[in-house]
Amino acid sequence: MLRDVEAPSRCRCRGRCPPPRIWFSARARVAASADPAHLTGSLTRGPDFAAVLRTARTATWAGLTLVPCAGLPLVLVLDERHPRAGHGTSTTPSAT
Repeated sequence: MLRDVEAPSRCRCRGRCPPPRIWFSARARVAASADPAHLTGSLTRGPDFAAVLRTARTATWAGLTLVPCAGLPLVLVLDERHPRAGHGTSTTPSAT
């Protein structure tokens, strides 16, 4: 599964989003994560991931960039405020 997620998102990122990468489902659950602070299956509140998937367009929310993954019902969250996109800081909205 992770291989299926990483390939399309790697193309969308074009090398600009280093690990850890975190993908969310339309229902705001962590679908895949390389960040131990964001466990797979955990629920998050904040942006409307379903809307991002419906429009199939990159969006922003509270300083985060939300990138829909082409061909997958997942949204990649990037924190553009930090030069290394999440290293040492939270890249996701607040957890419930």
